[in-house]
Amino acid sequence: MAGDAAMSAPEGSPVGEHEPIQEYLKPVIELVRNAGLFFGCLAPDTGWPSDPEEARGRPRFFIIADWGETTLGPDGFHRKSLRRVLRGAEVVVVHCGADEPDHYEGAATLAVQHSKCVLIQARPSHETTWIRFVSRHVPKATLFIFTMNQARYLPDGGTA
Repeated sequence: MAGDAAMSAPEGSPVGEHEPIQEYLKPVIELVRNAGLFFGCLAPDTGWPSDPEEARGRPRFFIIADWGETTLGPDGFHRKSLRRVLRGAEVVVVHCGADEPDHYEGAATLAVQHSKCVLIQARPSHETTWIRFVSRHVPKATLFIFTMNQARYLPDGGTA
């Protein structure tokens, strides 16, 4: 799976059909191929249709990509599209760390198990902004946070 250097994206995925796939996305593409997962990606200043026909009746995994050279947080995205992508998500992952294949595979597996998972790729500078946005727009979703800012969430006195 992850060691397949020649892997390319399946037709209709958000990465080009014949583009090489980033290492961290390879487990996601395996689930697209083997588990019927629908995979979509929302980039800043782009729109998202309300309910793509090919997503109906399938588990769905979306990435909100706020990870470029300049990150803007939720304000850098088409607001209606953000709400569409988040609507109905049972699990949301705010991911502010290195692109580890295990993290993406875990999130995509949660989508297969729970019908919809959204992973937000964010810089640490926008972590709390994304957490507040998710809490306001999908308050019933289970929220996972992969962070480099762990001290922010620990009680005073250390980790023991």
